[in-house]
Amino acid sequence: MRTLSLNTGFDYSRKFARDASLPLPAGFPAALEGSYQQDIVPAKFRSFSQACMLCMLLYLSFGVLDIWALPNSLGLAWVVRTVVVLATLACLLGAWRNRQWFVRNYAVLTTGLYGLWGAGIEAIIASSAPGEASWTHYYAGLTLVTTALYTWTYVTPKAAGILGACLTIAYIAIATGLQRLHEGPESSALVAIVFFLVSTNLIGLLSMLARENFSRQAFLLKHMLRQDLENAGNEQRHSQHMSEHDHLTGLPNRLRFERRVHELFSNARLTGNSVGLLFIDLDGFKPINDQYGHAAGDAVLTDVAKKLMGMIRPEDLVARLGGDEFVIAIPLAMNNTDRIHSLRLALSIRIGQPLQWEGKTLHVTASIGTACYPEHGGSLSQVLAEADHAMYLDKQRAGSRRACGLRETVTSE
Repeated sequence: MRTLSLNTGFDYSRKFARDASLPLPAGFPAALEGSYQQDIVPAKFRSFSQACMLCMLLYLSFGVLDIWALPNSLGLAWVVRTVVVLATLACLLGAWRNRQWFVRNYAVLTTGLYGLWGAGIEAIIASSAPGEASWTHYYAGLTLVTTALYTWTYVTPKAAGILGACLTIAYIAIATGLQRLHEGPESSALVAIVFFLVSTNLIGLLSMLARENFSRQAFLLKHMLRQDLENAGNEQRHSQHMSEHDHLTGLPNRLRFERRVHELFSNARLTGNSVGLLFIDLDGFKPINDQYGHAAGDAVLTDVAKKLMGMIRPEDLVARLGGDEFVIAIPLAMNNTDRIHSLRLALSIRIGQPLQWEGKTLHVTASIGTACYPEHGGSLSQVLAEADHAMYLDKQRAGSRRACGLRETVTSE
């Protein structure tokens, strides 16, 4: 079933949710009408199949009554019944074998079959002789056909009304033109039969209009409910995402990081492998914030996040712990530390590349500490503390290098 994305449909839904007694228009907008028709395909197929099987059963069963009801035209009546049953069976098998063909041709197929069923009854009536029971009694079969037409199909009320009127007019033509019922003592029976047929069509048509209205309201309300559920689900997923991700960079936050790393640690225990952690702290970030404002600082953090994401594998995990601190977790083969050291070097170079922002060059570097599970601890807190300590050692070494460079510059001057 196609999902509705039309505001028109939901406007309808909200309107009739407030007052379900309001009549619906004859049809929906084109796209919404297509979705509605697609939604009732299972009901169409089910009712069509049931009507065909019941029709074949009744047509064959009433063949036994023909022996009593029209003995003079028994052979012709059975030929008519055989033709109707075989045609119905062919249409039913075609619908079962090719559902798309059935859907495309539903209206023509349904009105054609119901017309055939009614025409078969009228042909049997026309073949009967005066005085036979079928002469006046078989009209009841037409009431069965018209009742099923209005209550068991999904053709338009207009099409059903036209077909019902045609069957009634055809019977009147047979009764007056061929049987001449209006000229004899059976004229009162003719009046009663016509009254019943017209009443059946009128009641059936009104019932069909009401059913059509209820069906369309149910369709709209169902889609409104589905949309509400989807919206609630989306809001829940968005809330969950926001609770586990940093709103600025879009990276997982500490909560999400801890949950995922526990999973990585569990896998490492099962496979005998390791998990490497890289603790990253930006150097030179605070002066940018102080000099150019928080907008510049946010631009730096976002840029660093993109750089980190561009350097990890799908199975790796990067997160922002807070402030200017980031952390990366990478699965490693046991005792294979080449990956973590090469990534540390590449990250230092990549993060150190300046960012052009509003005509200004923003430059930060990174102090990076590494540690591995389970080599440096059996829990996340232990391994993270080891990586944090290594990061501060790296920061101190970087500070010493910068201080030495400054002293050399002063001495040379």
